Amino acid sequence: MIEKFEIHSREIADEFLASLVANNDHCADASFHASEKIHYPDVREYFLQRARQLLQA
Repeated sequence: MIEKFEIHSREIADEFLASLVANNDHCADASFHASEKIHYPDVREYFLQRARQLLQA
């Protein structure tokens, strides 16, 4: 899994989300990572929207 970096674009958010899907992570995990790694509000909202679509609750 990708760690210790800041997600600053939708492309990187998609790559990181793919790693969460591959690890069978849940929306709660995505929310945690969003608050820790994504400081741009538009990218954070995009990531969380996609996480709700792709990850289990």
